[in-house]
Amino acid sequence: ADESIHITSAFQLAGYPNAVGTLWPVHDAVAVRVARLLYRELRTEGVGGRPELDDTRTAHALHRAVLGCRAAFAASPSLWAAHVHAGA
Repeated sequence: ADESIHITSAFQLAGYPNAVGTLWPVHDAVAVRVARLLYRELRTEGVGGRPELDDTRTAHALHRAVLGCRAAFAASPSLWAAHVHAGA
């Protein structure tokens, strides 16, 4: 019933174009894994070969990160299903 009230939507309401969060507490190791996969997907090569983040792909990057965790923890959806994206 309270799925729409969480920190992720609060960041979106505060003006952030993309926000990633969870609907419930998750294990630290899983959160780190999702974050690593997410940022790996967002990383692009910028000017002069310096790494940059392409935040226009946040939803897709989170989807791929969650799929990676789902493959590793298929029997435990509570570990990976909590992650959500809010934004355009």
